[in-house]
Amino acid sequence: MIYPNPVKGTFKINFHIQAEQKVIVKLYDVTGRLVEKVFDGMSMSGVNEITIKTDKFCAGIYFISIEVGREIIARKVILFR
Repeated sequence: MIYPNPVKGTFKINFHIQAEQKVIVKLYDVTGRLVEKVFDGMSMSGVNEITIKTDKFCAGIYFISIEVGREIIARKVILFR
């Protein structure tokens, strides 16, 4: 879950995993170009939260990719100024 969305300033990503494992969170622009690898590390089982500051990104549509094991979840986020 991404909130708030649309975003102005800072947003949070919440995700739930069953067991401790490696998680990779990436931010892509609307053309599919990787903008930033937001997180790459181990996450504990249960609900996890990542906070992202948007002050260095341009306004527009982005996609968040959350990779947990073999599963990849993608969500759209809209940034405005």
